[in-house]
Amino acid sequence: LLLYPQRNHRLLVGFHGAEERKTYKAPKFQFVRSFRTRAESLLFVSDSTLLQSEAINIGWSAGNKDTPLAALLSRMVRMAGVAVGATETVLAGHSAGGFSAILVGSQVPNSHAISMNGQSVVLRYQPWTVRNLREAAFPECSSVEEMGELYQARLDLRVALKDRLPSTSFTLFANRADQSSFGTLPHFPLLAEAFGLDGHDGGRTTSGDAFVACEWGDGTSSGHALPGTILPFIELALGEEPRMHINHDVDPRWLREVALPV
Repeated sequence: LLLYPQRNHRLLVGFHGAEERKTYKAPKFQFVRSFRTRAESLLFVSDSTLLQSEAINIGWSAGNKDTPLAALLSRMVRMAGVAVGATETVLAGHSAGGFSAILVGSQVPNSHAISMNGQSVVLRYQPWTVRNLREAAFPECSSVEEMGELYQARLDLRVALKDRLPSTSFTLFANRADQSSFGTLPHFPLLAEAFGLDGHDGGRTTSGDAFVACEWGDGTSSGHALPGTILPFIELALGEEPRMHINHDVDPRWLREVALPV
């Protein structure tokens, strides 16, 4: 963990996603330069799941049999918030980092997670990444299916969010051009439909969550990659003026007081 305390009522937490193992050097902290342009206290999380094998390039904060990593990270985020005097916590990440932001944030009071093209069900991601996770982190499981069953609260947001704290919510941004969100790996519909929302257009839940299908750019870059920065998505979720136009229809803002629909 890397902490930058500042005089602010909010703690902003950053999570990293997949790593290229040839260049990976632990600990890995993402978004440090961009986050430091903001006024919040800052906390950066390095996923120690990757330390178990060079074959793992994505960890999803899964830990291993003896280490419920996401639960431990939730505790550390809560402790960091107390240490800096924060009354709100915002957690943000892209891809696997977005998954971790929602999972960890679900056990942090008065928090809002911001996920950009994040996964929702680990076993529905690229088979080789899931296989490598099982072999290195959960070798006691004879198959990825057994891993998914034994550790579903760590690997499936549909399950994990059933036990989240009531003062937590999230915004899930997903690029319509991202094959890992809407195409061959449809993680946006998987989670949206679990909340009774449309799997294509998203919407808002009565808990204050926002499922935001969006588009940006001219279509020449990868649909899964960030448009150079994660900051516009944080700004949109916090009700600030975004530095970049992101085309969207669903209100992405963190609404502290949620009114149930009539």
